Amino acid sequence: MTIGIPKEIMKYEGRVAITPEGVKKLTEAGCKVVIQTKAGKESGYTDQDFSNVGGFIETEPKTIYQSDMVVKVKEPQKEEYELLKQDGILFAFLHLPPNPELTNVLKEKKIIGIAYEGIQLKQGERPILRVMSQVAGKTAVLEGIHYLRKENGGKGILPENAKVVILGGGGIVGKAATQVARALGSSIIALDLPGKLPSASENYVTEISTPKNIQKAVKTADLVVGAVAIPGGKAEKLVSKELVASMEPGSVIVDVAIDEGGCIETSRPTRHDNPVFIEQGVIHYCVKNMPGVVPRTSTPALTKTTLPYILKICEKGLKKCVLENQALTKGIHIYQGQITNQKLAETLKEKYTPIEDLLS
Repeated sequence: MTIGIPKEIMKYEGRVAITPEGVKKLTEAGCKVVIQTKAGKESGYTDQDFSNVGGFIETEPKTIYQSDMVVKVKEPQKEEYELLKQDGILFAFLHLPPNPELTNVLKEKKIIGIAYEGIQLKQGERPILRVMSQVAGKTAVLEGIHYLRKENGGKGILPENAKVVILGGGGIVGKAATQVARALGSSIIALDLPGKLPSASENYVTEISTPKNIQKAVKTADLVVGAVAIPGGKAEKLVSKELVASMEPGSVIVDVAIDEGGCIETSRPTRHDNPVFIEQGVIHYCVKNMPGVVPRTSTPALTKTTLPYILKICEKGLKKCVLENQALTKGIHIYQGQITNQKLAETLKEKYTPIEDLLS
């Protein structure tokens, strides 16, 4: 099997989908790994690092995308759609619910789309999403505090004077955001569903996520972190435009759920080169690839969790892996032109086909 690793083209996305250590293990397992030149530069890996362990360096992205399986970090951008191989395998963060155009491309090309965010263990944990969610949650608070500074358009307050509201405080993103906010001395209100919230402690208040509690907390917040997600589906809009308008000017919203469409009604995707906009007097930070700006931290963490699945596919073939590995099966959202994730099908109002029906 040939595995292609393209250079990420999303603005300020410094991660790469494999490390030299991963290339070495895949090569030893009998795979050919083709890496686009300079794909690992921002993560601290040179072309020589990859070639030293058996990787093949290619200049043209078209060559990379003709591999049996393409492994990348972020979902293909529009410029990459035409490069995608007919009947190929794509393993990446796909975030398809808010992107019907990419969904249709994958269906039309009969690509097997395996979503990092869809890989799910029996107990419900999503291991690949988890490690990046931890990075995103920490980054969200640091960016939010940055934009609360007066010269950045914010209120002009120190973290220890900030009231931070975390929507989805019991999840991975929410807990990571809480960790950083507490370390900075901020006062925190974390909201989530019953049974998901940890015990309250100093500077940390927990509340059930009801419309009334959300309205009360957000209205007086200095920083709101949107940290909710629905596996395979769009994020629910928990904060209305009217509620955003009720916040004090110079407040900040960081919508980490923007990859799933965002949980704030006024959110829209931004990029690292132009990360914020002001809506209703409130600064919005809605960058889709937050961990991309700390690639030397996020790349090793990401690839450590993805490599075992890549190795299994390489050694056994995809079909056998799917039959043996339920976690991997849950990650397959598109298979041979069909949507095989029920929540995604419901979101896009399209037909859902259980993958078991396609493998029988």
